[in-house]
Amino acid sequence: MRDFKSIQDILGKIPDIKKAYLIGCTGAGKTSLVQHIIGSKKHEFPITAHSRTTTTPTEYVFQKDKPFKTTIILKKLEDISCSIEELIQNAILKAKENEGSIEDIVYELEQLPDEHFKLHLMVSSATFKEIAETIKNIVLPLIAKKTINDETLFSPPSIQTEIQQIVVHILDEIENNFNQACGNEHQLFTKDTIVIEGIRDKDAFILENKRLLSHEFGSIAILADYIRIEGNLLADWLDNDLEFMLIDGEGIGHSYADKRDTLSARHYDFFNFCNNIILLEDAGKPFTTGGQGAIEWIYLNGYQNKFNLVFSKADMLAQSDQSAYFRRNINNLKSALKKDNIDFKIENKDSYKLKGLNHQEISDSSKDAIQKLLLSISQAQESALIPLEYDFNLLLSNFNSDAAIDAIQD
Repeated sequence: MRDFKSIQDILGKIPDIKKAYLIGCTGAGKTSLVQHIIGSKKHEFPITAHSRTTTTPTEYVFQKDKPFKTTIILKKLEDISCSIEELIQNAILKAKENEGSIEDIVYELEQLPDEHFKLHLMVSSATFKEIAETIKNIVLPLIAKKTINDETLFSPPSIQTEIQQIVVHILDEIENNFNQACGNEHQLFTKDTIVIEGIRDKDAFILENKRLLSHEFGSIAILADYIRIEGNLLADWLDNDLEFMLIDGEGIGHSYADKRDTLSARHYDFFNFCNNIILLEDAGKPFTTGGQGAIEWIYLNGYQNKFNLVFSKADMLAQSDQSAYFRRNINNLKSALKKDNIDFKIENKDSYKLKGLNHQEISDSSKDAIQKLLLSISQAQESALIPLEYDFNLLLSNFNSDAAIDAIQD
């Protein structure tokens, strides 16, 4: 897997514009917000679903005089092979543990449990059934005398041979479907990127992106490692002079590395890279599904000067006094953060409220809020990290005297 610097080296330097990173729990509406900013809701691109849709970080570079261009960085062969092998091993373990049917094995083969790698987008149901029959009739008898906790379960050469044959079979089908999607002029795993360019009509450009990056069978989305989409992309109702980059990544909780009270390290490259961090919170359940943990880590690591708070789904609230509702939730958050000595200074008036992101059209109040947010992003001043301070006296006060002496001696 490529590191962030390698990805940026492949994509090339962008113009001197402000950059913002969208963060929030899965289903909060990050990608729906992007749709409205682009004006591509009518085309349902970027793709949205109830949860865990965005699996590839995507940069959107908004510049009025820039031609349309998409650069898709493809995953390396070894990364795809490892994901396929993980799926196969998971399917074998589940089948051995539960004596599953062919249908059960197929289910395990279709995608990883965290939905990060959705193999069913490029492998047919007939192939899955064929592989499931191989697992049930050939592989399981070979490991019949072993337990699922046996560390050598997949070590025998006979098992390795069967698994590798399945991997090769799947890779062949992926390559065939890739060639159908991209044309024979592109050969999978021989180039780093696929580029979409030379399209002048915005709708045609968006539809070509959707064709390659949808969640329909034949999409190459599972092969994408990172994406940059650039050009005169802003919706007609937005100020066309605004120029900035917006990065939409995986939601908090999509990866098992994300826990309720911490963040995966994958977010920190974006925190450092961007001038703004935009947390999108579901107004109906603010700060309960990972948002508070995200704020804690943003503040504890010195990024608070970049922070913006946006509430989505405000139209779903049954509160008669929404201002009081938001003030109360923000005050509750402040009280919780004080326990970690975090001084959260954002007030209700500093946050943005959005309604109806799932609708084709959004209200004028939501358009105003988005316009203000984007203006704030494009005009953001460079901000250094807030220096971290450590109170060693407070640390030692939490030890008893003997423990403190031992700590100092160590």
